[in-house]
Amino acid sequence: MITVEEAKGLLFGAIEKSLPITLPLKDAYGFVLYEDLHSPIDLPLFDQSSMDGYAIANGDLTDNKRFKVIGEIKAGDGKDFHLNQGEAVRIFTGAAVPSSADGIIIQERVERNDDCISLMENFHQGMFIRRKGSQIARGDLALKKGTILNAASIGLLAALGIDKIDVYCKPNVTIIATGDEIVSPGKELSAGEIYESNSYMLNAALQEMRVNVSDIHFVRDEKMLLKERVQDVILKSDVVLITGGISVGKYDFVLEVLNDLGVQTIFYKVAQQPGKPLLAGKINDKWIFALPGNPASSLVCFYEYAYPTIRMISGIENSHLPTETSKLLKGISKKEDRSQFIRAIKTDEGVMPLEGQDSGMLQSFAKANVLIYLSKETRHIKEGDLVEIHILPK
Repeated sequence: MITVEEAKGLLFGAIEKSLPITLPLKDAYGFVLYEDLHSPIDLPLFDQSSMDGYAIANGDLTDNKRFKVIGEIKAGDGKDFHLNQGEAVRIFTGAAVPSSADGIIIQERVERNDDCISLMENFHQGMFIRRKGSQIARGDLALKKGTILNAASIGLLAALGIDKIDVYCKPNVTIIATGDEIVSPGKELSAGEIYESNSYMLNAALQEMRVNVSDIHFVRDEKMLLKERVQDVILKSDVVLITGGISVGKYDFVLEVLNDLGVQTIFYKVAQQPGKPLLAGKINDKWIFALPGNPASSLVCFYEYAYPTIRMISGIENSHLPTETSKLLKGISKKEDRSQFIRAIKTDEGVMPLEGQDSGMLQSFAKANVLIYLSKETRHIKEGDLVEIHILPK
């Protein structure tokens, strides 16, 4: 068996980003910008009032406190005024500042009588004016290639007048859950049956990533049925997640099926706990992950291998679970000659391993916010020692 580090090196070294697609800006949230984007305009486009008040001319007017109001400008008006000494114009937030104005005095700092205002504080040049191009000048870099488009960046692009954007394509993912024993939640169980949870779990994890799940299939432990379904799914998907049937039991057919279909195995079986029976493979430009059937094992393997793969394909640079170190709040001894991923809770004081680390137990995973990673060579870690932790998505 290869180590975790060897498996990740083989897998991630073979991944290429997807080709770009052009999307309407309203549909681009969560996608990754394909190339550097330079501003097509100045922002603001013109000198703009940042407050409701009065535009005044002639610089520092500490000795002149009284002005005649000669007009009004609201946001969206295209009119301009030439202000002479002793003149002002009523102006509102977002409106274009007259070219002859030196600044804005806010409305709370004046007294108005009919068409005249009196200043209640000193006025200085440039007050409350957002200068043309002060946020970004035409031709300057607005967003870098690789930016994940969030609400603020979508808003910025809209403010720049951009309605379509080139982004990395996100992969379509299909989930196949295998097993004679699995039954969908809500149905009655017969003897020996269990409720199927892996597809729900993986679908939720992919929704969390804003990745499209094109379909979910349930297949019994029959080789020909499984082969037909996998063959059909590969044609329609960029990434296929198969759960169960990848170990060495009499009714575990996934490895045989993938070999029959010509899937190139990147690795099979990793010296880790949980999740030893894990396969990553590729056929043409399609990625296949055969995950263990035990739910906790399946989710660990998803987050450590499939999750970063999908993010890499989507153009995300920092694609792995965030990693840091934390003080261990309870000692750990590891007997197995394998790496270990331990469900745990991180607090301000440190990280506490949880009870219930069996590969079939999801309750501890539901409580966890991190995975403690212990390398293959690690045996004993004392309370107070620093450990590597992988932070789970919230």
